This record gives sequence, structure tokens and C-alpha cells, in this order.
Amino acid sequence: ILFCCAVAITIGFLTVVLCPLLTSPLSFILSLLGFALIGCGTSAIVPLCCGLAGTCKEISPGIAIAEVSTIGFFGFLITPPLIGYIAKALNLQVAFLLMFVLSLPVMVAIAMLHQKQTR
Repeated sequence: ILFCCAVAITIGFLTVVLCPLLTSPLSFILSLLGFALIGCGTSAIVPLCCGLAGTCKEISPGIAIAEVSTIGFFGFLITPPLIGYIAKALNLQVAFLLMFVLSLPVMVAIAMLHQKQTR
């Protein structure tokens, strides 16, 4: 499920980046669908990560969930201003392109983690 969420986020960012290049009236609808994919992908990640953290055997579940929540909260606080600063310095399309590029290693890491756990 995490991998599917990462794929949805990646495809969503790619759609948002490529839609301004289209000249058809559908580009607005496709952009909305891209943002919907990003939202659907991110909305499932936090509960899944908290659930996985609760099953951690190395540290207590409470500490693991607190760590996941802290990392998620930090990302929630830092990402929107970062996108805004990049958009102001360059443009919004470049900012979303950076988010797309950053989503690719996350997808690869989730795939590698899943492959490691299935062995």
C-alpha cells in the first residue's frame, strides 16, 4: 500500500508539472486530478507509518510512533514554505518538478524495503 501511495504521489507531481505544457482546456482538469492523486497518496502514508512503527521490535511502540509523528510534522511544516521559496525564486513548475524528483527516491526506498522484508 505504501508503494501504491508513493506511485500516486509521483504520478500526481508529474501530472502537475506537465499540465501547464498542454494547451487544451483539459489541462486544468488534469492538474486537479494530479493534486487529487498527491492528496490521496499522502493521506494514507501517515496512518500506515504509525501502524508500522507500532509493530517495531527494536524500540517501544510509543517512542516509535512519536518519532514517525515528529518526522511527519516536520515535513508538514517545512515543505509548503520550501515550495513557496522555490516558486518565488524560479517558478511554481520548477518547485513541483523538485517535489517530483524527491518523490522518486522515496518510491525506490519503499520498493527496496518491501523486497528486503519479503526475503
